Amino acid sequence: MVEGGGLESRRAERFRGFESHPRRSQGREPHGFTWRVDPATGAVTATIGVGGYTISAVEGAVWVDNGIGDIARIDPTRNSVTALIKGPAFVARMAVGNGGVWVTEPQSGLGRDESGSLWRIDASRQTVARTIPVGRSPRGVATGAGAVWVANTLDGTISRIDPRTNKVVATIKIGNTPRALAVAYGLVWVTVD
Repeated sequence: MVEGGGLESRRAERFRGFESHPRRSQGREPHGFTWRVDPATGAVTATIGVGGYTISAVEGAVWVDNGIGDIARIDPTRNSVTALIKGPAFVARMAVGNGGVWVTEPQSGLGRDESGSLWRIDASRQTVARTIPVGRSPRGVATGAGAVWVANTLDGTISRIDPRTNKVVATIKIGNTPRALAVAYGLVWVTVD
């Protein structure tokens, strides 16, 4: 057992603010923590009681999926969750930019042939603004070059979404299994299997 602010203290902090979370009554708990780490010392300087599988940050906010269908907004100056937004049941990846928080949901339904979705969260209103159908099993998402880019693993395609219209304006067939994306140097970079 760890004493003096160790593991037990972190466990107590883990669910602070989630006591009345609607999914607790369904036996589901938020996953993990988000740690704030000082890059100079490697020390954990804050523990926030929400964590999951994806994280993205922009000045003024850190966005985390909590692993049970919500997107949490963390205020980095207060080290606390300031909003919980109902998101997809499973979040594959997340990106912030082009006027939104963008979240990929691999499958909208249970069938393997169904398309997935890209969720657009309005960061200022802290609500879901749109869900945009994309290809099958979207994973990676990135913003840049005036667009939002999604890697659709089962289709072997990349969807280009216009953030002004929230519509897919191009589907680029690249083959293989695209997984992750980045936009830099005027190009879209894609990892594939």
